[in-house]
Amino acid sequence: MLKLHIFSALFISLVYSAPLNSDALVDVTSCLKEFYQAAYSGEYNCTEKFDFFSNDAVTQKNTYTLGKDCFLSVIQGECSKAQYSSITKNYEQIAETITEEPEDETSCTGLHYTYNALKCTPMMKDFFAIAFDMPKMNDPKLLGMIDLCDKMQTCMSPTCYYPEETKKQIKISCEGFHMMNSPFSDCMTNLQTHPPRSSKYSCLNGRDFNAKGMETGIEMLTTYRECIKEIMKDSCGEEALENFDEYADISVKGLQKMKALTGVLYEK
Repeated sequence: MLKLHIFSALFISLVYSAPLNSDALVDVTSCLKEFYQAAYSGEYNCTEKFDFFSNDAVTQKNTYTLGKDCFLSVIQGECSKAQYSSITKNYEQIAETITEEPEDETSCTGLHYTYNALKCTPMMKDFFAIAFDMPKMNDPKLLGMIDLCDKMQTCMSPTCYYPEETKKQIKISCEGFHMMNSPFSDCMTNLQTHPPRSSKYSCLNGRDFNAKGMETGIEMLTTYRECIKEIMKDSCGEEALENFDEYADISVKGLQKMKALTGVLYEK
């Protein structure tokens, strides 16, 4: 199916690039990962009182000051005794590293960026876990995924947390989820289930609307874009054309990525 190809391409092409960690930081970083996962999952009631995922400097400072006891109680349950002991002894230093951006840091390799990037990991894990599930328009799963996308992009937004290419691919994927929750996507699905008679539309110039293949999908949404608009309007109404060009472009990008990844022009 055309839509499946589009979203498969968006997700397969997305390669997560984690920040580089020094071996000397393994104890701290692995423990922080466990903390953020627990806070994200809501496993400890106290984390609901503090915004440990904020990118705002003032909010972060208040969170790690007022939420110290909460933080330590979580890592006591999630990390090793050695990690808990080390972080407890060095809490003020670690909290300062997390909350204060280096004034002279230009290489994006400082601990501030390494530690802060970890808080996006649970969201990305959640994202990839449900990325290939294709819910219908207004499905609670899809609406939840759109909300997750917005939160994840906000988390990843600071310059040095993640490579720009990773953020770009996440953005493209999230645009795809927004598109899925639209009359455009709903109409595309309906047309695949109940395709129109190609002979009814002279604007197709004899092309078979029902022909399968990524190359055909690309052609339909580029060369025959205006014709597809006419077909969608006739089949689904004017509302299906809302943001048509934007969504058509996203669809074409997805198909082109899949084509490049597989090297296959036509479905078998």
